[in-house]
Amino acid sequence: MPLFKLQVRFENSYTSGTDRGCRIPVPLRCSGIERILMGYEWFLESIQEDPMNISDTALEIRTLGSFSISAKGKPVAVDWPNETIKALFCTLISPLDVSFTWDRICRYIWDVPATQTTMLRLEEIFIRPLTSFLFKELGFNPLTEGHEGIRIDLQRFKVDAHEFHRYAVEGLSLLSHGNYTAAREKLGRADLLYIGSYLPGIPGRIITDTRNDLESLYRTAIRDALMRTRNSGCSVRLKRDMYGMYLLAA
Repeated sequence: MPLFKLQVRFENSYTSGTDRGCRIPVPLRCSGIERILMGYEWFLESIQEDPMNISDTALEIRTLGSFSISAKGKPVAVDWPNETIKALFCTLISPLDVSFTWDRICRYIWDVPATQTTMLRLEEIFIRPLTSFLFKELGFNPLTEGHEGIRIDLQRFKVDAHEFHRYAVEGLSLLSHGNYTAAREKLGRADLLYIGSYLPGIPGRIITDTRNDLESLYRTAIRDALMRTRNSGCSVRLKRDMYGMYLLAA
């Protein structure tokens, strides 16, 4: 699919520094719980924007503990063209990043800025083969390209990492408002989903950052918060600490 021919809805996007086109508000490069909350806010907005895009038979992507894509229980997209294209796809499904500028992708792959030459090279070597592979394996192309960046439409996918951080954020929000019973349910679901590290064995700075942030969320928020929901005698301290978790950046 030729570069620059697809249009993407970036009109209402937040911009910061060189990361134009991302819909995450500033500070864009923050990490930890603060970054997760920002990504979750966008996730809710994206569902409200175009609910008809949600497939009745969503493909499932497992990222916690292992990586696999399946449809109705059967594995798909097994034989990737090469490991770099696989890593690029895995980068785009991060629950903590909404979209990626071309400059960020070029620096991620080659550690060079985006220029006309590198953009053409990126399209020829990675984007076009990835698009072709996904269309062949999945039956559709989930990639959306724009003049400033690229994103993947995950509304037709069920991604365990996205569910994990959704339940985690909802649980922390409920906990900060003193709703311990509902919080315990949400945090319990998040705890069950986190069966291992995010995309283990798949390299890349962005993937590594996401892996570390999700692990930090699980260790410092989910496990600790779940334990505290069982103690009804610390409500004032609990509310204060949960509010602090919202503001925490790793």
